[in-house]
Amino acid sequence: MRKLFYFIFILSLTSCIKSDEVITAKEQLEIDLAIIDNYLAANGIVTIPHASGLRYVIHKEGTGISPVLTDVVNVDYVGSFLDGGEFDANTDIEFPLNQLIVGWQIGFPLLKEGDEATFYIPSGLGYGGTPPPGIPLHANLVFDVTLNSVVR
Repeated sequence: MRKLFYFIFILSLTSCIKSDEVITAKEQLEIDLAIIDNYLAANGIVTIPHASGLRYVIHKEGTGISPVLTDVVNVDYVGSFLDGGEFDANTDIEFPLNQLIVGWQIGFPLLKEGDEATFYIPSGLGYGGTPPPGIPLHANLVFDVTLNSVVR
């Protein structure tokens, strides 16, 4: 029933937009947040909202340091869409934080080494209008992440 409600909600939002209409980043964020917040409410998920639009939950707290944008992060992650479809996963992988999607650049500094969290990322903080293959245009993303370590 929740999926049907969610599907109808998304259809109602997208049907209000004409195909030749240009949507601003602010308007897209409002649409994305309505979809994400509806999904969270329908599934009883309580998140911490960030001013950027990122929503996150810390499932397990670590005790280490928090990264800054110039650090390299070693992470485990599973990337999926709100419908549960998984698009990527990796373990024990390192990335320069400043070369990742904006949602991760905002989210990881909110964590400490050892934290396990879920990020709910609006499309503009993800891949937006220029997604890689396998990611739909303006897809809202969900990442289950573990911040294993920070390399300075």
